[in-house]
Amino acid sequence: MQYQWIDHDADMLLEVAADSCERLFECAGTALLEALWGVPPSSESQFTSEIRLQCEDKVDLLVAWLNELLFLSETGNSRPRSIERFRLAGNNLHAFLICETKGAGSEPVRDIKAATYHDLAVEEVGGEWRARIVFDV
Repeated sequence: MQYQWIDHDADMLLEVAADSCERLFECAGTALLEALWGVPPSSESQFTSEIRLQCEDKVDLLVAWLNELLFLSETGNSRPRSIERFRLAGNNLHAFLICETKGAGSEPVRDIKAATYHDLAVEEVGGEWRARIVFDV
């Protein structure tokens, strides 16, 4: 599992590679949370939050997953910090996130608005899954 962020015009580009589609989605989510919040510190105010998503295809599901993480990061009194458990079955996603209560200093490291369909690619090449996702910043 590997990922890299690349400056892309006025946006940010994330390239992800993994040995399975499930690991690809999990890695993309981890990369996004690390870009938003940095490496998660241990905190006494942590709790688990559950996400379930279903879409028509894996491309839509990847965008929905990443945008759900962004939505959760921007709204409410908590912020997702890491992925505890992750399951992808067909076009259904089920994840448990480690979250923490927002407090002083809860501003993201980077301002990322949304995952987009611009130049989006999700493909399997020679047994390796790859994705390219452009984010509005």
